[in-house]
Amino acid sequence: TTIEKSNFLAHKIEYYDSDNELLRVQSISDYRKQANDGYFAFHMDMKNVQNQRRSVMKVEKFQMGSTLPETHFSPNSLVQ
Repeated sequence: TTIEKSNFLAHKIEYYDSDNELLRVQSISDYRKQANDGYFAFHMDMKNVQNQRRSVMKVEKFQMGSTLPETHFSPNSLVQ
Protein backbone atom coordinates (compact mmCIF):
# COMPACT_ATOMS: atom_id res chain seq x y z
CA THR A 1 0.00 0.00 0.00
CA THR A 2 1.26 3.46 -0.89
CA ILE A 3 0.00 6.21 1.42
CA GLU A 4 0.81 9.90 1.26
CA LYS A 5 2.32 10.92 4.61
CA SER A 6 1.03 14.49 4.69
CA ASN A 7 -2.67 13.60 4.48
CA PHE A 8 -2.84 9.79 4.73
CA LEU A 9 -4.43 9.36 1.29
CA ALA A 10 -3.99 5.92 -0.26
CA HIS A 11 -2.68 5.95 -3.84
CA LYS A 12 -2.00 2.25 -4.42
CA ILE A 13 -3.42 -0.81 -2.68
CA GLU A 14 -2.44 -4.43 -3.37
CA TYR A 15 -4.84 -7.29 -2.68
CA TYR A 16 -3.69 -10.90 -2.29
CA ASP A 17 -5.56 -14.18 -2.74
CA SER A 18 -5.74 -17.06 -0.25
CA ASP A 19 -2.43 -18.45 -1.61
CA ASN A 20 -0.76 -15.11 -0.86
CA GLU A 21 -0.36 -14.38 -4.58
CA LEU A 22 -0.95 -10.85 -5.85
CA LEU A 23 -4.53 -10.72 -7.12
CA ARG A 24 -5.48 -7.09 -7.69
CA VAL A 25 -3.84 -3.68 -7.69
CA GLN A 26 -5.96 -0.60 -7.05
CA SER A 27 -4.70 2.84 -8.08
CA ILE A 28 -6.46 5.89 -6.68
CA SER A 29 -5.82 9.38 -8.00
CA ASP A 30 -7.23 12.82 -8.68
CA TYR A 31 -8.02 13.49 -5.04
CA ARG A 32 -9.83 16.80 -4.58
CA LYS A 33 -10.29 18.61 -1.31
CA GLN A 34 -13.92 18.99 -0.27
CA ALA A 35 -15.75 21.66 1.73
CA ASN A 36 -15.47 19.58 4.91
CA ASP A 37 -11.65 19.52 4.55
CA GLY A 38 -11.83 15.86 3.56
CA TYR A 39 -10.72 14.47 0.20
CA PHE A 40 -12.56 12.54 -2.48
CA ALA A 41 -10.91 10.48 -5.24
CA PHE A 42 -12.27 11.24 -8.69
CA HIS A 43 -10.37 8.40 -10.41
CA MET A 44 -9.99 4.77 -9.34
CA ASP A 45 -8.52 1.91 -11.32
CA MET A 46 -8.65 -1.76 -10.25
CA LYS A 47 -6.60 -4.29 -12.21
CA ASN A 48 -6.81 -8.04 -11.67
CA VAL A 49 -3.22 -9.12 -12.36
CA GLN A 50 -4.17 -12.81 -12.59
CA ASN A 51 -6.70 -12.54 -15.42
CA GLN A 52 -5.82 -9.05 -16.74
CA ARG A 53 -9.35 -7.66 -16.27
CA ARG A 54 -9.66 -4.02 -15.33
CA SER A 55 -12.32 -1.71 -13.94
CA VAL A 56 -12.10 2.08 -14.00
CA MET A 57 -14.30 4.52 -12.13
CA LYS A 58 -14.17 8.20 -13.08
CA VAL A 59 -16.30 10.66 -11.16
CA GLU A 60 -17.37 13.72 -13.10
CA LYS A 61 -19.45 15.39 -10.40
CA PHE A 62 -19.52 14.93 -6.65
CA GLN A 63 -22.00 16.50 -4.26
CA MET A 64 -21.72 16.18 -0.50
CA GLY A 65 -24.82 15.92 1.64
CA SER A 66 -27.11 14.41 -0.96
CA THR A 67 -30.70 14.03 0.16
CA LEU A 68 -31.36 10.97 -2.01
CA PRO A 69 -32.95 8.18 0.03
CA GLU A 70 -30.98 4.94 0.45
CA THR A 71 -33.71 3.05 -1.44
CA HIS A 72 -32.40 4.66 -4.66
CA PHE A 73 -29.29 2.49 -4.26
CA SER A 74 -30.92 -0.90 -3.71
CA PRO A 75 -30.00 -3.64 -6.21
CA ASN A 76 -33.50 -3.52 -7.73
CA SER A 77 -33.43 0.21 -8.38
CA LEU A 78 -29.93 0.08 -9.89
CA VAL A 79 -30.90 -2.50 -12.54
CA GLN A 80 -31.80 -0.96 -15.88
